[in-house]
Amino acid sequence: MTELPKITIITPSFNQGKYLEATIQSVLNQNYPNLEYFVIDGGSSDESVEIIKKYESQIDFWVSEKDSGQSHAINKGLKRATGDIINWLNSDDQLTEGSLFKIAEYFQVNPEVAVVHGKTILFKEDGWEMIKGAEKQYLPEWYFAGIAFPQPSAFFTKKALERVGGKVDESLHFGMDCDLFGKMALHYDFLSVPDIFSKYLLHESSKTSQSNLPFAQDWQKVFCRVITAIPNADGKYVAQLKELGIWHTPAKEQLAEASKPISGELLKRAFCLFIRIQLFYHYEDSLFAEADKFIQFLKKEYPAYYQAQNLKKLHGKLKLPFRRFIIPVLRKIKRG
Repeated sequence: MTELPKITIITPSFNQGKYLEATIQSVLNQNYPNLEYFVIDGGSSDESVEIIKKYESQIDFWVSEKDSGQSHAINKGLKRATGDIINWLNSDDQLTEGSLFKIAEYFQVNPEVAVVHGKTILFKEDGWEMIKGAEKQYLPEWYFAGIAFPQPSAFFTKKALERVGGKVDESLHFGMDCDLFGKMALHYDFLSVPDIFSKYLLHESSKTSQSNLPFAQDWQKVFCRVITAIPNADGKYVAQLKELGIWHTPAKEQLAEASKPISGELLKRAFCLFIRIQLFYHYEDSLFAEADKFIQFLKKEYPAYYQAQNLKKLHGKLKLPFRRFIIPVLRKIKRG
């Protein structure tokens, strides 16, 4: 019988004692025989350490000390990771039953892929649930423009991690996963599968429940790196990003030229999708003037995409005075 590949799971955490035990149990209850599990706590002042100690005989390494945020905590784990397959699972997320065995099998059958990703169940404590994860036909452009698949359900090889620097970018607090997978997509193939590998809890203090703008700004930086790393990228994209005011010049150490061919058509789709993501993130945060800038750009420069994505209806909403001026004030009042 072929030995199961070693899987490393890293749980970064900070004052998430309310959720941490369910996360730890979801990993340990996998009963996966070749598991390496780390819990990297940022010096929590709640019950987190007591919970970790409860399971420390089953945890390969844990620490509770001050760090500079989630990305820093993840990197502490990645530096120690010796697994063939790696992922991080935040302390308010959970693995679904049997997911590690399924992941191992997918990598064994498809040794050429760097990332296997499935879907996740978004859920709230009141019982609300929905499944998230893009279908296969929409994925190629998403690998460069954003993340259509949920990070807790995306497992990657140590080989691919080392190829792109061995760590996540600690300057990115909201888009570190987008950056990591974007870099990997420049060199490797990904495998999309229909399995649900994780559950993702939405609560008031989770980053995903806050403003979309920090995600949008981090994704701007990441996409600028992607564009710069593709040798045949049309220079007009850089010019257009500068025109829109969202160009961020990558630092030299952030550049790694793509080693796999990326067609001009795929890049064009990724570019349009990236602008559409920016449009919707700004729209959902009631930044309607910015959203209008993006939608006007698509209408002018990429009219076929504008029509195909049925953006005309949304464009009409942006022109309504109530939506442009009253709603942002009401949301600001609500947020206090």
